[in-house]
Amino acid sequence: MTKQRSSQNFLAATLICTLTFCALAILPVAIAGGVKLLVSWKNPVYSGRKPHRVLVIGMSANPEVRADFEDDLSAAIKSDGLEPIPGNTIFFRPHSGELERDYLEGQIRDFKIDTVLVSRLVKVDKSITNVPGYSYAVPYAYYRSFYGYYGTAYQQVYIPGYLREDTAVRVEANL
Repeated sequence: MTKQRSSQNFLAATLICTLTFCALAILPVAIAGGVKLLVSWKNPVYSGRKPHRVLVIGMSANPEVRADFEDDLSAAIKSDGLEPIPGNTIFFRPHSGELERDYLEGQIRDFKIDTVLVSRLVKVDKSITNVPGYSYAVPYAYYRSFYGYYGTAYQQVYIPGYLREDTAVRVEANL
């Protein structure tokens, strides 16, 4: 009888671990789906050529944040025929958020950049959501006695509730 109960416990634990692993595997896909474009505008009379060398500039007074943003955005928009250049690779990083116009125009000319993508953080909203806990019965189809049936019918798994913090970020980008 003890051996039977330990095998039931082992199978129930295996099922719980498998379900947990599947939920954790799906989590990054669910998070990635949260990005959306709110507004887009294109000049209807533009008939110029397609951009090739794009200078990516992130506007921030913090040089580390700015460099990380420019590197990440450059990596995200890289594709065939498009060569993004993070601003932190060609600009001297002053401690202020400002760049001198003459210096900026000289760098653009020297590096043969044909397009500039400038982005800035507009708004950050944080919200906290309470996700309530729940319980469910673990299905187990093996029982040969009353005790096996009772254990099968009343095995409950409880998933505790938790607080989830969501961050919504609004970034304005101009090309």
